[in-house]
Formats: sequence, C-alpha cells, structure tokens
Amino acid sequence: TVDGNIYDGVIINSTGGWNLTYLTNRTGNITVTVTYLGNDNYTAFSNTTSFEVLKNSTNSTILVDNVHVGDTAVITGQLDNFTGIGSVNVTVDGNLYDNVIVDSIGGNWTVEHLTNHTGTYAVTVEYTESDTGNFTGFINSTSFNVSKLATTSSINIPSNVKVGKPFTVSGVLTSGGKPLANTSVLVIVDGKTYKVTTNSLGVWKLSYTPKKAGKSTMKVSFAGNNDYLGFNVSKTFKVVGKAKISIVKISKLVKVGKYRGFNLYSKIYTIKNLGSVVGSKDYVKYFKNWYLEKLSKNSKIVKYQFSTKSRILKVQVKNLGVGKQAKIKILVTHRKKI
Repeated sequence: TVDGNIYDGVIINSTGGWNLTYLTNRTGNITVTVTYLGNDNYTAFSNTTSFEVLKNSTNSTILVDNVHVGDTAVITGQLDNFTGIGSVNVTVDGNLYDNVIVDSIGGNWTVEHLTNHTGTYAVTVEYTESDTGNFTGFINSTSFNVSKLATTSSINIPSNVKVGKPFTVSGVLTSGGKPLANTSVLVIVDGKTYKVTTNSLGVWKLSYTPKKAGKSTMKVSFAGNNDYLGFNVSKTFKVVGKAKISIVKISKLVKVGKYRGFNLYSKIYTIKNLGSVVGSKDYVKYFKNWYLEKLSKNSKIVKYQFSTKSRILKVQVKNLGVGKQAKIKILVTHRKKI
C-alpha cells in the first residue's frame, strides 16, 4: 500500500526481491506498507516505512530585444517543468502584469509593454507556490535598453536668392518620418544663429536677408532631449548679388587752354562698381551751350557716342568688375557752365 493505494499480488522473484513503480502526484510524506497474510508454512507480517516527495523546481527564460522609445517591447519566456503552472507574474519597469497565462503545451508566456522613456528597463518574472503546491517558487530577472529616436530635418531654400532681398527658408523636423511639433531647432547662417520652433506639423520657418553674394551654407542643428537624438544637417545655396555702378567722383572743371578760339575746359568722371557682381550702366548727358571736343577713357569697357547736332553724349560702361572703376575725361569748349 502506497499513500493509501493498494497494489496486490506484487510478484516476488527467486531471490525474495520485489519492486513497485509508483507515480507521485503530490508533495509531502508518503507512507508505504508491505503486508503478507501468511500460509501453512509462514507467518503473516506487516512492515511500514515512508519517504518524502519534494516539490519540483522550475524557472523561466526571459527574452526581449532592445527597442526605441515609443515602441512596444514584446517580452516572452518559457517555463521549465511547467505542467500544472497556469500563470506567472511579470513586472516591467515597475509595472506589474499579474496572472500572465502560461500555455499548457509549451510553457510559454508573453507580455507587451509600451515604452515611454529611454534608458534601462528591468524585467522580473515571478512564480509563488502555496505550501501544499507541487512546485518551488522562483524569481528571475533581466533588463533591456530603450534607445532615443533618431531625428532629422529637411531644408527648403528658394532657387533665386538675392543680396538684400528677404527670403523664407523652411524645413520639417521628423523622427522616423513622423513630424515633431513644438520643438525648437537652431538655424545657423553667415555666422548668426536663429532659434525657431516647429508648428503642429513639424514645420519651422525663418525669414532671412543675405548681405553678400556668393556661395553660402545654412545649417540646422538640434541638441536632442530625453527621447530624441540630436543632429546637424546643412545645405549650400547661391546668393545672387547686384551691381551698383555710380559716379563716385567728379573733378573740378579746369581750364586747359584754347580750342578754335574758345576756352577749353577739362573734367574727369570716376565711375565705380560698389555692388557685389559685375554690372553695366548707361549714362546720357546733354551739353546745352557746350560742345564736346574730345573724350578719353582708361578702359575698353567704356563706349560712347556724341551727337554734334543734338549735343547729347551717350556713355555705356559694360561689365565693370566688383570694386573696379573707370575714368572718363571730357574736353569741352566754353560758352556756359556745365
């Protein structure tokens, strides 16, 4: 008799030995009694002993991959010696998921946890058995890392940017293709830094007026925060300048002699390009009661025409370089002041 279960007719071998295989179904002390009723040659007897059935040990694996903040972490595990264990408790980052179902086929369990901050997340799986239960309890733990999300921004610059003319540059701040609203980024251009904030669609804008022509670079920078990584992106663009050709100096009218019986005077005009690109300009002058006798110039880029009938001088300065100047000297006969 084992734990109240009678096994009669157990065979005794030729050496007097016998054996019985018994499947335990509980923990604790099990009593075994061997009884022989006797016969004509042997007296009856009853002998008793006991043995202890210990609880089965069990544990669980914990499997989880590193994720980015905002992702749902899928945490799984598998129990050893799971028969009869229906659920476990799982704690993720301080959040308790109690009575997580353990399937009866493979001992598997699953927890899905939505991450809401970066850093290390602790995971603990626990099973607590009653005093009369068949399994020992256990606690197993691991951790996984929740990383910051990558970010970037587009930079949209108009194709026709001119010196001295304001234009609007814009971009969209995104992470994984999703816009980031109400977030500040820095826009750096020509050595100056501007702080702009995105709207509800992740769009930022900046109005800027370039002061010089040529190639320029616009940089957008984000330092990052608790959930997002920072970045630096840049884009080059061309600023088209403008020519500013002006007469910067006019000499005094100087008498230099006589010409055909008239007083002859000289005057020099200095023309300079004060702008930022090569340019051209036309000048027209009417000589009332004066007559142009001669015009000299110091550059081939200066062309002129004079009509003796209309007394009109036309001067063209063509392709004058930045910072370059041209000089025109006129000789006129005197009748009346210019």
